[in-house]
Amino acid sequence: MITIGKELFFVTLTLNNIQLEALEIGGVLVSFQIGRARVYQYNPSYYFLNELKALLIKVRESYKPELLERLLHSKIAPRRKNKPSFF
Repeated sequence: MITIGKELFFVTLTLNNIQLEALEIGGVLVSFQIGRARVYQYNPSYYFLNELKALLIKVRESYKPELLERLLHSKIAPRRKNKPSFF
């Protein structure tokens, strides 16, 4: 699963949605609806998926520790009791 938050990437939610749609059109991601939320995940049939994941891991390793902390440990409000979970 891919979690996108505008506060993490310093861009507007609209720009995130445009990029996610472009990645979906390119075959890198697939998406589906759960309630009112659109959930994106890697397309398992994407030819270069393993190479892309390896590249993203290398990029993540090059981040400064402060930024990496913000990206990996963002605060998310707990979901209301009896509300369906995405995971």
